[in-house]
Parts: sequence; structure tokens; C-alpha cells
Amino acid sequence: MTSPFTAVLSCCSRFGVAVLLPALAEFLFYGQPAGITVFLFAFLLAARIALGKSNEWLLSANLPTLSLALHAGCLINFAALIANYNVAIPSK
Repeated sequence: MTSPFTAVLSCCSRFGVAVLLPALAEFLFYGQPAGITVFLFAFLLAARIALGKSNEWLLSANLPTLSLALHAGCLINFAALIANYNVAIPSK
């Protein structure tokens, strides 16, 4: 029988392979911050379960993660990244 911690880690790794890697390969810039944020939230949830922490601990850990993701998304010029990619790589 697997522990909840290994089950959540397995889920996170499958999520990363199924969602994040194709997103990186296809340059879906808008989906990357959201996917990474969801992965971090799932990892923190697994840590909460494994360490036996309270819900308040989970909220206090998720809020800085969300804040960091939102601030990083505001500082990245996604339009320029997409435009540069479209100019550098001709369409199929």
C-alpha cells in the first residue's frame, strides 16, 4: 500500500509529464505559470499531509507561492516572447 505522500508525488510527476512538458515544447507561455503554480500547490498539499500540518500552514505557504507566480507573470513580456518565436520559427 502506498502512502498518501508517494501517491501525490506520483500524481505531480504525471501532471508534469502530461501537461508541463508539452506546454514547454509548444511554447504555450500563458499556460506555463498556471501549470507550475498548480504543481507547486499540489506539492505543498503533499507536504502538508506528510508533515501533519494544519490548514493555516497550507494557506500561509500557498499565498507567497501565488504572489510570486502573479508577480513573475506581470514582469514577463509574453507578447514579445510569442512574437519573437513567431518571427524566428516559420510556420509549418
